[in-house]
Amino acid sequence: MASIGTQERATLALLLETAGWTGEAFPSRLVARLGERFGAALVLAGRLEQRGERWIHPAAVAHRDRLVRPSPYRLRGTPCELVVDQGPLLVRDRLAERFPDDAALRELQATCYVGQPIRTPDGATIGVLAALFDQAGDPGVDEATVLEICAARLAAEFLREDAQHALRRRIADHQSNTVPTPPTSMRSDTLPTEHRDAHVLLADGDDLVRRACHRSLRPLGARLMEAHCADRLVELLDATPATHPLVVLVDAHLPSSPLPDLLLRIRQRHPAAQVLLMTGLGDPAAELATTERRIAKPFSAVVLRVEVGRALEASRAALHPEPVARRPEPSAEAPSA
Repeated sequence: MASIGTQERATLALLLETAGWTGEAFPSRLVARLGERFGAALVLAGRLEQRGERWIHPAAVAHRDRLVRPSPYRLRGTPCELVVDQGPLLVRDRLAERFPDDAALRELQATCYVGQPIRTPDGATIGVLAALFDQAGDPGVDEATVLEICAARLAAEFLREDAQHALRRRIADHQSNTVPTPPTSMRSDTLPTEHRDAHVLLADGDDLVRRACHRSLRPLGARLMEAHCADRLVELLDATPATHPLVVLVDAHLPSSPLPDLLLRIRQRHPAAQVLLMTGLGDPAAELATTERRIAKPFSAVVLRVEVGRALEASRAALHPEPVARRPEPSAEAPSA
């Protein structure tokens, strides 16, 4: 049996290290790790878009050991165009000369390129994973193999994101169709006053879901604030008085923080806050929060208002518990004969 060489062991270690990575941060973590592993000048994971011409919209880019946010670029005249049209590509030298219309190659002083198409299980190309090298780089079969494996994982992640976005859009459309249009005369001073001192934080990574929830909850009269990630939610929590009723409506997959850690931070900052956890049917993330009240997507505007209204009352009761009635003390007088 042949022994495993140093390069093969490094490749195996890289694949094992990244095997458990998933979620929205996966492309960024992956390109950063690949750039470090390969010593590449740039590693790019991008999605293919058709807007008249074909474009690559970067999902994540690592440029010399740091993550950057480049703009989308036209596919025409770039090495990525050959990857999309013909498949895996390996260019060992004179990269800029071979693609004179790609100004970015000259700016990077890139001389070598290795790229893999990101394909769905049925063979459709939906993106590109590529590494560019300068004079110090020398890509080969090892880099191409690693990129091929990582491209398959990116395809699965992109498809998962597309499915999740489609689900959230359906939820938002469903809620929009069930929210009655308020009369034009309705102003903030005509809303119910019972929750005027209360706060509701809407935390979801999808803008459409947050907007739909905002419209649904406006008739409650509470102050509504929105957060797109866990860090923003914590900022809003710190700015919210602990003496007011508070409900936190949070998605079970809110970006930038594990769910158990986020729930602990909410409890530490606002002990009387009520948390409503938005989950999908059979969502395994909900099992991490066994004590939180849940509301399953998709839900109607009426159901959402009822659940949040109940939670506001519970938060108010936690802030101002009713005193326990004292039993009358027995009389100290001696009983009459």
